[in-house]
Amino acid sequence: MFTALPSNENESEDVHDKKKIQMKGELPDYDVIIGNGGTSSISLAVFNFTNSIVGAGLIGIPYAIQQCGFAIGFVMIFIIAYMIYTSVVMLIDCGIQMKKLDLEELAEKVIGKSGYYIALIFMFIFAFGAQIAYMVIIGDTVPSVLEAVFSIDHVDRNTVIVCVATCIVLPLCLLKDISNLSYASCISICSDIILVSIVCIHGPQRSEEEGINLESGDFELTNTALFAGMGAMSFTFVCQHNSFMIFQSLREPTRGNWQRVACYSLTLAVVVCLAMGLAGYFSFLDTVNGDILNNFSNSDYTANIGRGLLAISMMMTFPMECYVSKHCLISLLKSMSGDNTGSASGTG
Repeated sequence: MFTALPSNENESEDVHDKKKIQMKGELPDYDVIIGNGGTSSISLAVFNFTNSIVGAGLIGIPYAIQQCGFAIGFVMIFIIAYMIYTSVVMLIDCGIQMKKLDLEELAEKVIGKSGYYIALIFMFIFAFGAQIAYMVIIGDTVPSVLEAVFSIDHVDRNTVIVCVATCIVLPLCLLKDISNLSYASCISICSDIILVSIVCIHGPQRSEEEGINLESGDFELTNTALFAGMGAMSFTFVCQHNSFMIFQSLREPTRGNWQRVACYSLTLAVVVCLAMGLAGYFSFLDTVNGDILNNFSNSDYTANIGRGLLAISMMMTFPMECYVSKHCLISLLKSMSGDNTGSASGTG
């Protein structure tokens, strides 16, 4: 994976002709290309990484702020985002230094064969659990939207899940290269941004109808349930399990490019989460629900648009977690069969 190319002092510097080096335990410069790379530009990688960060946890951010208290919740979003940024940068740096560009192989290098299986098992549990959560959200939102829009008495939940999974989600999951999901991720992010805009605009109107007023006694700066809120926020920002996949999908996988991807993605995620969290919390205060859309009635046309956008976002996010699940299963099967040639990262 890591090869040495002879240097020429008279060559003109070109970003597409950067050297590949044979590493000997030290970290390379920020502009040194690691491995062969994929097909994603920085912007496309940002779409994928942001999509993996801002998932189902977005609709729970207002409740997480309420659980923490406004002051602690506001600060914790920045602290968690910074910790996530530091961790993913360190993770890739460690992988480069150890010449192990898969999380499970890095764990094996550090703590032995048990680390390999522990990493795979927990990566799969998290990714597959997220996939289940996405399907639950789709099953909860799409039927109610269809019933409201088309004035249908009843839409079968299971039928909706099967149709969505077969016709929309499955074709995306079958794409071989994770880079091809960049445009689906862009659709998901745009859906999230519009959803946040709906909460920002329609939330105060709804709270006024319910007689909820922002008074000094209606919200707390701190709350004793802050650890529950911190857990919800941390879940929203978790993205370490697919960091290596996004890194290897870069057209020029360098340390510098990865830091840019991580920084841009987490900045965008913080902006979206802060907007959703503050708008939802200040609209409904201590009456905010774990799912912010549950604060709006099922007959609310604007809220149903938001529910539809949430469902679209979940459909476009599901394949990102599916790639992690496939990677874990393929790696486990290869390990059990004694085949250690090649990695499953970024491929189906």
